[in-house]
Amino acid sequence: MKVISGHVRELLGITDPLWSRSIVLPPRDLRGLYLEEKSRTGQWANSLTYTQFLKDGNNCHSPASFPEFKQR
Repeated sequence: MKVISGHVRELLGITDPLWSRSIVLPPRDLRGLYLEEKSRTGQWANSLTYTQFLKDGNNCHSPASFPEFKQR
């Protein structure tokens, strides 16, 4: 599984997410952050586009960023 994941990351041109990553390092690449957001399930994640992710300043880590999908 790790080999497959590594090859997929290589094909997509994204870096390996390190869980012990220091906060003093520069931010991860945008494509990797976007795919991390898309890995979640639900209506919000399904509707998220890369353009919208970039437009919102990459701070769309919750459905609250999209008023049309707020819980009622």
